Amino acid sequence: MAAMFSWLLFISIAAFAGVVPATDTMFPNQALYYGQTLVSSNQRFELGFFGPNALFGNVYLLLWYKHEGPSIVWVGNRRNPVGLGAMLKVDKEGCIFLQNLIGTTESIYKPNQIVPRPVLQLLDSGNLVFGDSRNLTAGEYLWQSFDHPVDTLLPGMKLGWDQKTGINRSMRSWRTSVDPAPGDYLFRLDSGDSGQSPQLVLEKKRRRVSRWGPWDGQKFSGSDALMENNYFKPIFNFNADSFYFTFEAKNNWSLKLTLNLEGKIEFLKWNNATNHWDVVKTLNKDKCDQYRACGPYGVCIGEDPRCWCPDGFTAASQDEWNKKDFTKGCRRITPLNYTDKDVFVKNTGLKLPDNVTYWGMLYPEECVEKCLKEKSCMAYTNININGYGSKCLVWLGELLDMRRSQKSGNDIFIRMANEKLDDPEINQPRNSLGALLQGTDVIAYNFSDLAAATNNFSLDNKIGHGGFGNVFKGELESGVQIAVKKQVVTSRQGVKELENEVKLIANLQHRNLTKLLGYCIHGQEKFLVYEFMENNSLDKFIFDPARRGTIPWPMRFNIIKGIAKGLVYMHHDSRLTIIHRDLKASNVLLDRDMTPKISDFGLAREFKDDVEVKTQRVAGTHGYMPPEYLENGYYSTKADVFSFGVLVLEIVSGERNSTYQHPVYDIGLVGYAWRIWEEGKAIELLDPEIEKPGDLNEVLGCIHVGILCCQRLSRQRPSMVQVVSLLEENEMSRLNCVPQEPYFYKEEGSHSNRSRESVNGLTITELTGRS
Repeated sequence: MAAMFSWLLFISIAAFAGVVPATDTMFPNQALYYGQTLVSSNQRFELGFFGPNALFGNVYLLLWYKHEGPSIVWVGNRRNPVGLGAMLKVDKEGCIFLQNLIGTTESIYKPNQIVPRPVLQLLDSGNLVFGDSRNLTAGEYLWQSFDHPVDTLLPGMKLGWDQKTGINRSMRSWRTSVDPAPGDYLFRLDSGDSGQSPQLVLEKKRRRVSRWGPWDGQKFSGSDALMENNYFKPIFNFNADSFYFTFEAKNNWSLKLTLNLEGKIEFLKWNNATNHWDVVKTLNKDKCDQYRACGPYGVCIGEDPRCWCPDGFTAASQDEWNKKDFTKGCRRITPLNYTDKDVFVKNTGLKLPDNVTYWGMLYPEECVEKCLKEKSCMAYTNININGYGSKCLVWLGELLDMRRSQKSGNDIFIRMANEKLDDPEINQPRNSLGALLQGTDVIAYNFSDLAAATNNFSLDNKIGHGGFGNVFKGELESGVQIAVKKQVVTSRQGVKELENEVKLIANLQHRNLTKLLGYCIHGQEKFLVYEFMENNSLDKFIFDPARRGTIPWPMRFNIIKGIAKGLVYMHHDSRLTIIHRDLKASNVLLDRDMTPKISDFGLAREFKDDVEVKTQRVAGTHGYMPPEYLENGYYSTKADVFSFGVLVLEIVSGERNSTYQHPVYDIGLVGYAWRIWEEGKAIELLDPEIEKPGDLNEVLGCIHVGILCCQRLSRQRPSMVQVVSLLEENEMSRLNCVPQEPYFYKEEGSHSNRSRESVNGLTITELTGRS
């Protein structure tokens, strides 16, 4: 975009050299010449001529922010540049046109009838308007630039239809950085075939590449970035006269929505401190925003992306899914009957699929009955789009382009065969491991294959153990390495924890969580198959005197951030809200690239509301459990936050909280971190086996975050969303939250306390008599 910047540098010079004072209004028989400008009365917007090759006839009428850096927001003649000596004129009949030295003209607007008192004015909003001067102040315009967007939308500009004028407003990217002619990308509001389900779509050369919606009466389905936020308020109007999308800027900020040459759609806010346009929201920010990322019936989750099949579906081609090729999507496990015996399974928090059809104002039961009678009807939902009652929306064919979104998703009821469903709302039989995995994309392995892969579960292949049994390394015939958890038949808690892990992790998909590949049932034995982690668990590195020096600070910082992102997904972004309850260094695995992955979900719990829940069975690992859970059995997402805080201090220091005892102060790790924090010497916590980084703020910020997460009261701890924001957005040096004394065992250095702990960090369970 450097060429565009040079344009604007010249614009400012040319405007300054204008031979007449800038004004915001033009009347008949006046002309705006090359080198002169119109300026809005609030001095925010400016209109004038410029072109990179003016001598060769490429001159454009441009409108830009006057003071907010290089920012063209509108082009009056993007298809037809004029030559040297360009001027803008309004004649007495009300025609607006451009003209050059040799008399060639380019018409911008020609009225159907004579305008008695024509006037052209640049408003404070950045809208260039034309009309009769008697009606202009009332907002009655015969023509306005806001009806002809280019690649930028200002607050108040609209995308969509005006039924009275027949205008369909859309945005199109520039052809190149120096050529404003229409480029490859088109961003528009699509009404759909029914005209009742508008959605925003991005197309490249007439091929759909992204979409946001449809509109459900309150929001564009599945579009978090278009929900109200601190920067703007989105507005959608839908009535007989028009339907359009627009937005209002908050706090009188300079704000714009842009479509760039690469097809990125971004909200930008001017930063007075840096004199730069900052990206505050990106509509197509990840791969899940790519159209049909997960194929028919597939649901896109997270940033990788990972794809998931709804309940009752499995991967259409498991081999291709294993290779991250999701284009064939999902298929039903049990084929449809195509009779009224079929049922509809409720799926929540989903972006509604593409190609929706409107069937009118129907009650939900009427919508269901009608859909069952139509063989092509694969799903339905009811929305109250205008507050006038329930609208029946259906999908007549494959469900395309869905994604998981708790904030802006919707309920959709998908048609399923009735034979294998216990409950059409839940659709999750719980009487066996196989039933738990029905509808997921995991593989049912043969026992013989797993036995061969692990050398018949040889002790030489044993790499660890979990709550319900041992873990073995294996290699399939295909060469894929796996980790196999084998249930111990005599394990008292093993069966329940295994089934709990399956129920939860089969529905979790994130790059910082271990991935369940499959399962096997062999007589009374049960096996879970996971992706293999080449570098084993985190504790094998940071607590090993011979290996801790091989984990430098940048790698440790990335591990901390990765664990935090995994917890954010579990707590906020997944289809289920999950509390791990046993987060510790041995339950964080490391892949070949040292990417951390949270593992072992045997004690995890699904969480429905963000309030504390009391349990009669306290389970976890001492040294990581918060006081409200250890002492009274209460847990919430803030329990994981506490464990994360302890883990951060362990990663920084290379010391295990449950066994650390300071040689002088007779206090444990958390107590020592607090002491030197109070003394202003927190950097001394950094593992002496590694080199100090150049930027100590990262280390100090992590220690600060760790102490904040270990606060005694759960309400004083940050959420994991706040933690990730601090770690990701270079705010480590600007932390202004003053922590209180964190929770730690007052006698944590004594043997009386340590007698309750397992020195190797194994999970333990206490059965209590609490009510």
